[in-house]
Amino acid sequence: MKHKNLFLSTVRAALFASSIIAIAEADDAFTVTGGNCHPGFSGPNCPKQWFFDGGPGYAGQRVPGSDNYFQTEMICSPSCTDVNNPKVCSLIMALHGIYSNPEDQKWLMIGNGKDPEVYNEDEAHGGPFCISFHKSKGFPWQYKCGGDDEAYLVGFIEHVLENFPISPEAINLHGFSSGGIQVHHMMNTGCAIESYISAGSSYGSGNVPFPPTSKAAYLIAHGTHDRVVPYDAVWDGMDQQVRSCDCTAPGFTKEGGCIGTGTDPYLHLYGERLAGAIAQLRGWTGEYWGNGKAFGESLPSISSLLPVVASLDLITEDASRCDKVYSDCVVVSAGILSPFNDYFDCGMLGTDETDVIDFPIPAESDAGPVQVWKINIQNHDYPNKRRGNNWTGGSEFFFELRKFFYRNIGRQTFPPANREIEEVAPNELCSSPDWIADGPDYINRHTNWNIRNAEECRDRCLAERKCVEAFFVDYSGLKGCAIHYDELPCSSTFIASWANAKHYKATTTLLGQPSSAPSESPEPTTAPTGKPPLCDSPDTFIGSNNAGHACLVNGNASEIDSNWGGTPESCSDISGVWTSYDCFTAESYYLGLDSDDPFISDFKSAWAPKCCGTRNSLSPTATPVSEGFCGPTSTLLSDNYAGHSCAEGLGDSNRGATEDVCTEKGGQWGPYKCSDAHNFWIAMGGESWADSSYFKEPWAARCCSEELVPSFCPVNKNFLGGFRASYTCADGLGDALLGMEESDCASAGGSWNPYTCTEADNYWIAVGGENWEYGPLFSPLFESKCCTGKPEYGALSIGNVANRGYTELLDDGNKVIMSSSSSDIWNTADSFRFTYRRLNGNGVVYARVHKPTVTHQWVKSGLMMRENLDANSKNVNLSYTGNYGLICHARDSPGAQTSYINAEWSNRSEPIWLAIVRTGNKFDFYKSDDDAQNWSPLGSTQVIMDSEIYVGMALTSHSSSKTATGNYEYFGVDEYDNSRNLGVADINVENHLGPKIPLE
Repeated sequence: MKHKNLFLSTVRAALFASSIIAIAEADDAFTVTGGNCHPGFSGPNCPKQWFFDGGPGYAGQRVPGSDNYFQTEMICSPSCTDVNNPKVCSLIMALHGIYSNPEDQKWLMIGNGKDPEVYNEDEAHGGPFCISFHKSKGFPWQYKCGGDDEAYLVGFIEHVLENFPISPEAINLHGFSSGGIQVHHMMNTGCAIESYISAGSSYGSGNVPFPPTSKAAYLIAHGTHDRVVPYDAVWDGMDQQVRSCDCTAPGFTKEGGCIGTGTDPYLHLYGERLAGAIAQLRGWTGEYWGNGKAFGESLPSISSLLPVVASLDLITEDASRCDKVYSDCVVVSAGILSPFNDYFDCGMLGTDETDVIDFPIPAESDAGPVQVWKINIQNHDYPNKRRGNNWTGGSEFFFELRKFFYRNIGRQTFPPANREIEEVAPNELCSSPDWIADGPDYINRHTNWNIRNAEECRDRCLAERKCVEAFFVDYSGLKGCAIHYDELPCSSTFIASWANAKHYKATTTLLGQPSSAPSESPEPTTAPTGKPPLCDSPDTFIGSNNAGHACLVNGNASEIDSNWGGTPESCSDISGVWTSYDCFTAESYYLGLDSDDPFISDFKSAWAPKCCGTRNSLSPTATPVSEGFCGPTSTLLSDNYAGHSCAEGLGDSNRGATEDVCTEKGGQWGPYKCSDAHNFWIAMGGESWADSSYFKEPWAARCCSEELVPSFCPVNKNFLGGFRASYTCADGLGDALLGMEESDCASAGGSWNPYTCTEADNYWIAVGGENWEYGPLFSPLFESKCCTGKPEYGALSIGNVANRGYTELLDDGNKVIMSSSSSDIWNTADSFRFTYRRLNGNGVVYARVHKPTVTHQWVKSGLMMRENLDANSKNVNLSYTGNYGLICHARDSPGAQTSYINAEWSNRSEPIWLAIVRTGNKFDFYKSDDDAQNWSPLGSTQVIMDSEIYVGMALTSHSSSKTATGNYEYFGVDEYDNSRNLGVADINVENHLGPKIPLE
């Protein structure tokens, strides 16, 4: 019997599927009070606080009159206090420990809340943010998803997303002790809250039977001498775990039940092993039980196998007490000191007692990082060191935690999918791996003894995206659910009639992908009676073609679709996910429409051209019988590439087909030359061919040459040596200037390499310039990329970049496009792409800047004035960011920390005019929202620079693994004499305005 858990929503024609464990319905709306400055602050630009009652899951100690009643308190830094002036802010949700409360947790993290540094909004501190402190229903949290505690937290998230300027890409969970255990239980793909969270973290927590399956960034901080919740625990090779430390304390001997006694199979995860188990689910290939299961010969420590990537100073500890605690940490069964402090001595206190350990997660997993903060010799107490020795101020742990959250903005989620589960066979259990014989490698990844019935076991597997099989056992009162994830599936089973067992198997089908390949010759679509078919005869339905892009917001539908004018930018404006969908998805939606739906004709007109067509094929052996598509006045460039085709007539790149679509349809993807296109055109009847209108224009553009001017850079234009000219396919297989693409080159067996204008010029000379047989072809192409009537530019990548990027000029320099894979313009040295001119003395630089591709929240594209081209140079910078609007910053001496000056916190998307004005050592920043008619100041700073400096356009992707593109128009530099102070009146953009043609 099959069970389905399918949630469908519509974006005109996109389906989205997910399955979650249900949470309680909201019984009450939130009641919100406050909104005033936090005590200790005043004025219009202060941090503010709010208090919340009501909402879903409003029960227990959250309700007034209970024995331990506390409201939820939220405090926001100044830029995050007004939803009517939206900023893009992160949210940190803090969960307290057992027998504690939100006020205690607030004190542990930010003291009395009056420390101004807590609310510092610059990048080094983690940007603008809100922090909320929540109360559990009981004294401990519920340690599950689907209960009142999770319902309350989900309801809170949904409320603040609607009523506060919180970014849905920057919601973070942090829990102390019991609160951390709650975090671990909720960070599973079957939990409603998981899809909202960018990063989860805990301090002094663990004690979970299996690792969270979320893809979100994960941080586990723990003291190695914690005797309440152990830092870690080791397997004794038989049937028990043993604490890593403090087992000599009264009541904590192994015989007294340090973790479990007798044959207790409740093996739980802590510390390094919890992090290792999470990392394994993300593709890390290390062994999180270290050197093996056997206990006694050596005690495994993951931290001894992975590098310490950084050190932190988070606690205040007396050195003499440290020595005593260090020597008292004995593991009874082994009679030795805890192995988790092997590389620490008490002399490290006050500098770097905390080891930061990173687990190497493969990039292809598309999952966030997993990190451990191993706080040597610390007990269960929350890290106690305060910033600046201010005992009422923010804790160092809070400041470092906030930076971790900031570095991991952006949700890592599984792609939308349909999930199905069915019962395979009764009384069947897994024999390999075996839940007892194979010990912790199996149990800590699979078995949940809190699940008490078969239906819950089945539903849990269905909800968990990584679950492939589940086994429920009910034997002599011992009930449990063994869940198998895709990394360690069950390889064999056996019949256990005594166990009253059930065996379930789950399958996943990604949304928009057919569960099976389309047939070789699919039949035309047949629609229900009364509705016209999507494809009219004799056209054939081609299901795997791309039908469009839709915008999904938190997994729900929006009205934005590429077929009705939607763009990635408009989707980004509402914090959506721009998602492609194929014709199978479009057809499924179309067939589900009522016959009287008013939008039927709209859908058909949008999708039929993409999803319906004939199955003609290109034949390289066709015989020409008439005039070609170039016409009598043009020359056919026979060896150029005209496009790619999918063998057996399954598609062509000139009609939108792609290699992925071809492969899905079982075809073979390959390039063809203009000579082949010419022959086929003639074989099909030329202009009388039914599809001539689709192919003539793209083929002519790639294959036909008009009379060309045999020149490179005319004498009245400047040569742009460092700019990108094009890409070439090695061994003379083709060039991007001739329409070749990287995929074409790969198919032809070549390597795809960029070359600069200098390299193009050198080659031009080597082959004879105008006398080169292809000179007439390449001369204007090179000229369009490498020659400009504007004053001379320079272009290069500065600092440590992943690749050199490129700068490209269009429209004789009125448009500039740059590309960069670089880390940031920030800290003590920069990594970015720079296109520049020289400026001597006073002057102004300006441009109309488009929003960059959002490779990161802090991708930056804008203007810069810079003393030299060294990575650590003095500079001033005005940038258009990915999600935080405009920001100004500067470095006032070589190698100094970059300083934040000012910002306009907004998630804008439209192009904007920016300008920087220099008078001596004074630099003023301006913006214009009305097409350079009026200018508004953004800030000012003083930096001592040489008279001659570099000014221009700067772009950083803020992620070396991603490539950002920046678009600029009407870039200009005006020099003035040094006799007067410059101001806004000196920004004269009309000096450089060309024809106003918007960038595409």
